[in-house]
Amino acid sequence: LLVGLGACAPGPMAYCEFKDIPEEGWQRSVPVKFFPELTDSSFQKWDVELAIRHNNNYAFNQLNLVVDMIDSCHNVLRKPVTIAVADEYGNWNGSGFGGIYQDKVTVASGVDAAALRNIIVWQAMEGCETLTDIEDLGIMVVPAKN
Repeated sequence: LLVGLGACAPGPMAYCEFKDIPEEGWQRSVPVKFFPELTDSSFQKWDVELAIRHNNNYAFNQLNLVVDMIDSCHNVLRKPVTIAVADEYGNWNGSGFGGIYQDKVTVASGVDAAALRNIIVWQAMEGCETLTDIEDLGIMVVPAKN
């Protein structure tokens, strides 16, 4: 609960949502979909951050994803994302509480609000049709730092 509450708290934020990944695993052919509604017009550009939570049984030291940001005209900005969830010795990166660890990366910086109508995230682990031990996935849209 504490990890979940802290995930969306610091700084100004326009959108934050986490989606549970099924306990039986995240199938390669089933994306996780987010539909941000950015109503704060005082910011022109946005940064998109992605957070992943995994448990102690996660079998890899990284997580490969593909993030599609789709605008209202159906133009797609595709970003491959690799998150290093452990170092070369198997020590978990990020923060954790109990057996759950969270890592966060910036997917895109300085994006127009119009380009963020839909955000679709695919798991892209090579040779892995169903990825297990991922607990949930989150998207945060924050005012651009630049």
